[in-house]
Formats: sequence, C-alpha cells, structure tokens
Amino acid sequence: MPDLILVLLIPVGLYLMVNVLAALLCLRPPRVPLYLTPDQMGIPGRRIELDSDGVRLAATWTSPEGPVGVLVCLHGFVMNRAEW
Repeated sequence: MPDLILVLLIPVGLYLMVNVLAALLCLRPPRVPLYLTPDQMGIPGRRIELDSDGVRLAATWTSPEGPVGVLVCLHGFVMNRAEW
C-alpha cells in the first residue's frame, strides 16, 4: 500500500510543481534586453521621458516629413520593442 501512495504522490507533486513554475513565469516574466535603438536603425528622433502615476516611462519621439497619421506601438506582456 505505501508503494501505491508513493507512485501516486510523485506524479501529482511534479504536476503541481510545473504549474507553480508556469504561474511564476507568467506573473514575473524575464526581462529582454533592448538590442536596437531607433538611431541604430537610421530613424532620427529624440529620447523623452514621461511620468505616469509616479512611474517614469522612456520613449523615442520621431517627426517624419509630411506625416499622414499617428502610429502608437506597444509591446506585449513578455515582449520587448526589440522583437517587432
């Protein structure tokens, strides 16, 4: 009987550990370093910083010649703007 309990506890324990690890990775994803800047890609612009609810946000302001619209690029939860 103790062998049957051990056989059942090991897979259940592994299943729970995998789920806890997946939850931790979803809640605190690893940070991806920024590899390219707009200057390195040949896009002229200037770096600006914005304050939003006490959090400082960094951005790049670009002014194209003859603009026809506005494009706001946002990255996903785990993504970085380097992955666009």
